[in-house]
Amino acid sequence: MTIKEIQTEIDKTKTDIGNFIELYKTEHTAGRYENWNSKDVVAHILEWIIFSKNKLQAIAYNRQFEEVCDIDAFNRQAWIKNKDKHIGELKESIMFELDEYSKTVLLYSDCDLQKKDLPTGFSFELWRYMIMDTVTHPVLHMLYYMLKTKNYERFVLLCEKRHKTFYRYSNGSPDVYSFCDYIEDKTQFSQNIQTLASIYTNNDMIDIILKVNS
Repeated sequence: MTIKEIQTEIDKTKTDIGNFIELYKTEHTAGRYENWNSKDVVAHILEWIIFSKNKLQAIAYNRQFEEVCDIDAFNRQAWIKNKDKHIGELKESIMFELDEYSKTVLLYSDCDLQKKDLPTGFSFELWRYMIMDTVTHPVLHMLYYMLKTKNYERFVLLCEKRHKTFYRYSNGSPDVYSFCDYIEDKTQFSQNIQTLASIYTNNDMIDIILKVNS
């Protein structure tokens, strides 16, 4: 994947997040750390975009960078930090940070994107690290929330929109659609994904997602 392609994917993510915020603009569900609302999802994505951007800048400028040692503690602190913020403020912040991320990508060359030895914390290519943090991670959180709130039509539309990028990132592995790290209520998740499958009986993508998450 090239710098230009990654920047295009970031722009798509900006659109997807904007659509997600619009979809849930009338939501009045109170968020808890154990049961996020849509605003909590956006805030979580924001904090990891900032973290990833800062790491990439540190690598590019050969600066020291502190990794996240306790993911749950990081996520909890991020939730506390943002829980009382208005969705409008979070939207403005996440759009700004995605633009900054896109600029940060320019610190690297297309050749750099193929490197596996940069200190990202992962053994795969740099471009996959960027796509993980700007596409698969944010989109999976939005997909999970759509499934959680039984918004099946929008779930399928978003899957279809980004599936080529998901499969390119994962080298064609369907495991990229696993929600195992996102599930808050296993029983409800199982019921909702079975309902999804019963509605979209002839959809190959939904069949794959069902198998991966069974």
